[in-house]
Amino acid sequence: MPEASPNIFCVQHSRPVIEQGARSVGTIGTVISNVQHDPTLIDFIASRGLSSLLLSANQVTLHHDVYPAVDPSQLISNQAFQGKRVIVTGASRGIGEDVAFTFARAGASIVLVARTESQVDAVESRILEHVQNAQVEVAVTRAVERFGGGDVLVAVAGTARGITPSRRRIHMIGGMPWKSIVVASSMLFGLTEKYALPHLEKSHGRIIAITSISSQLRVPFASDYCVSKHALTRFMEFVPIVANTEHPKVLAFPVHPGAILTELSKASGYPAELFNDTVGLASAYILHLAAGNADWLNGRYSSACWDITELERDWKEKALEKGALVNKLYLPQ
Repeated sequence: MPEASPNIFCVQHSRPVIEQGARSVGTIGTVISNVQHDPTLIDFIASRGLSSLLLSANQVTLHHDVYPAVDPSQLISNQAFQGKRVIVTGASRGIGEDVAFTFARAGASIVLVARTESQVDAVESRILEHVQNAQVEVAVTRAVERFGGGDVLVAVAGTARGITPSRRRIHMIGGMPWKSIVVASSMLFGLTEKYALPHLEKSHGRIIAITSISSQLRVPFASDYCVSKHALTRFMEFVPIVANTEHPKVLAFPVHPGAILTELSKASGYPAELFNDTVGLASAYILHLAAGNADWLNGRYSSACWDITELERDWKEKALEKGALVNKLYLPQ
């Protein structure tokens, strides 16, 4: 079946800024950098790997590109998301752009939200960006008005800062730059629960939030990013608990997309060679989840890099029995 022309709807908003010292810095989707490499920090990250956390290569195969089990070709060919309404936040670049484009190729109607009209003009044929809590209600409301509701919410929007000398000082924690990262990422929480859940409930919808392996790491000088991603991952664990009583038909998936070389990661301060996963793998895995192929991962952390066939075969039963792939304190037995 040929690919249908996607139904794309754009919501635009102006870009907000805050003041940091004497210069203006975007609060969301913008990296505050002046990056300086730190060999000790690089060794710390490299020794742990960016894609293998929780399940290592000797426990499950790690992929760096699209592989047969999550290949989106069939879903695209069958137009599996025809009639489905998908909202993607943070979609004007990188992971979000590719995710939204993949859903569009599979037949979905896409809600695109951009920060400026110029961005709409630049990427309207693919996807735009939505990052501010104040615009969340607008996006969801207009999705309902235009398409009658929503079936999938993919939350990609995020922000980070480079590794700068000021970040080495523990007393800088809690300062405005630190708060801007944590608060900006945390906006997703209110977005999801207040605006999206009621509409997703009507369509047995799914929420897929792009978190990070950093949510499970304690990375020196990156507490803001790690804390914000940990909070996001933890919040997604609560959605099924709330859903049991208020929105029983909504599923939620916190996903590490892999170590992808995006504009955000380029400005992070880490060498490019650490980012060896393709954006296509992340998009394919997210499409796989949205299609209902791994609903047992509802409320559980997973990585796009983990072989999903092996994960289900070797770990599904154990994860469900032991309540694994969620954040908890652990003592070795």
